[in-house]
Amino acid sequence: MIPDKDSLRRGGWIIAVGLLNLSPVPVYMDVAGNSIDKRGVVFWQSMTRVKEVIENNFLHMSWDEQDLKDIRATINALAYMIKEKTDSSATRPLAGSAVLNRRLDILTPRQCEQAIRIFNDKDYRHADEGGLKRLEKQVRPMLHHILRAAFIGARDCAGYAKNPGRELNRLLPDKILNADKIFLQGCES
Repeated sequence: MIPDKDSLRRGGWIIAVGLLNLSPVPVYMDVAGNSIDKRGVVFWQSMTRVKEVIENNFLHMSWDEQDLKDIRATINALAYMIKEKTDSSATRPLAGSAVLNRRLDILTPRQCEQAIRIFNDKDYRHADEGGLKRLEKQVRPMLHHILRAAFIGARDCAGYAKNPGRELNRLLPDKILNADKIFLQGCES
């Protein structure tokens, strides 16, 4: 999901959260501080990346009217969560769309990986004409899976990042980082 440091600010892991019904990390190191503007910077950057990939590419592919309506609704829902820094009322922009209501078949593991890669690939932030054609071939069979995953992943991450107290305010001491085992209260594994 996050193959390297650069991918952390990309959106693939947001899509993975939405596709795989994952929870965001229980604590994270981000910009320290109590300001809402600074809390969850990596989360908001990644959600912005997801919105940009959909907005800059999906809207420029050939879709029927309902698909375009669903794409626009997803972009509006993502924009709302990013601007307001909350998941509260995030479903309002989806009213009248099929993003959450459409019955979908389960994606294969390969398709899930492909959807995640689309949002990690730097070439798809704003694809050229050739990139759009390649991307459309990948996206077309799983458009609504991706739109739903983008919304659910962003919603879950927004709900997580908006609340204080989950950030590590400083790095853990070397003694703990170099330990063979670390036990965290409240974790299952």
